[in-house]
Amino acid sequence: ANVVEWLDVTFVAGQTYAFQLPVRVPPRSPTGSSDFFFLELGFRDAGLTGTQRPHAGAVEAPPVQALTDAGVGYLSNVISYTQNTLVFRVKTQTPLGPGDLLVVEGDDNTRGFVLRDADPTVPEGATPLP
Repeated sequence: ANVVEWLDVTFVAGQTYAFQLPVRVPPRSPTGSSDFFFLELGFRDAGLTGTQRPHAGAVEAPPVQALTDAGVGYLSNVISYTQNTLVFRVKTQTPLGPGDLLVVEGDDNTRGFVLRDADPTVPEGATPLP
């Protein structure tokens, strides 16, 4: 479940409280709902009117470290076309710093492809590699 409830506790004013729980991080940040954690103190109402929700707040969840919007494009699918160009696009959700890697690797379906050792160009609208 994604809800933690303490039903019979008393909080003392002026005290700082904290808790730690194990969590399963999803494979990607949610796209069909908010990406927030909601905290409610004094919750006593199953309705949405808020009359019995005296203290509430929301904390934005950090982005899931993932790659999204990945795609591969090309100029031609003609066999042995020597002037062909592959375009790899990917969006990182969190920064990659010095020492971090982004590896492009093929499988059996890409056997025979040869990537030339050349300075890559930057497709229109993309951010150049550092």
